[in-house]
Amino acid sequence: MEERSYIDQVFQPHNLPTILRDVVFEDCRFENVDLSGADLGQSKFIDCTFQGSSLNNAQIVQTHFRDVRFVDCSMMGLRFDYIRTNLFSASFTRCKLDHSSFVDMNLKSFRWIDCSLKQVLFNGADLTDADFSGTDLQGAVFESTILKGADFRTALHFHIDPTENKISGARFASNNVQGLLHRWKLRWDGE
Repeated sequence: MEERSYIDQVFQPHNLPTILRDVVFEDCRFENVDLSGADLGQSKFIDCTFQGSSLNNAQIVQTHFRDVRFVDCSMMGLRFDYIRTNLFSASFTRCKLDHSSFVDMNLKSFRWIDCSLKQVLFNGADLTDADFSGTDLQGAVFESTILKGADFRTALHFHIDPTENKISGARFASNNVQGLLHRWKLRWDGE
């Protein structure tokens, strides 16, 4: 079977391909498209940008995301732990990824800027030097997670147990350090 591929194209709702499984997209831009529930399995997205799009509950089994930028996207319920992780690199700006899973993934230096990551699973993930600036982590689960050098200074609503995670060198601000004290039911009044 011949591989379907698209290079340097802009996709909007009116010209989105009907088949999205096992397709290569390189240097493409997806603007305001609704891929909710779509089967993107075994597709490759290389140097692509998703802007203002919805990927809620999309099927991403064995999908490649390499150097992909997601901006103002709704991506709830995605199982990133099902993708091909060997070349996974992406950045997220103002995206909603609630109820998604990044279990056991290598996410070193990933950036989630001004995102919503409510109820997201990070169990066993390596988040060394990750950036959570302005991101809401309410109910996010960090268990056996490597958070060395991660930036939580402007992150919101996180609860991280320092005894269950590796947090050396992680950065916190005085106004959100209470997210580390939750296990002991301590309160921080700060300055």
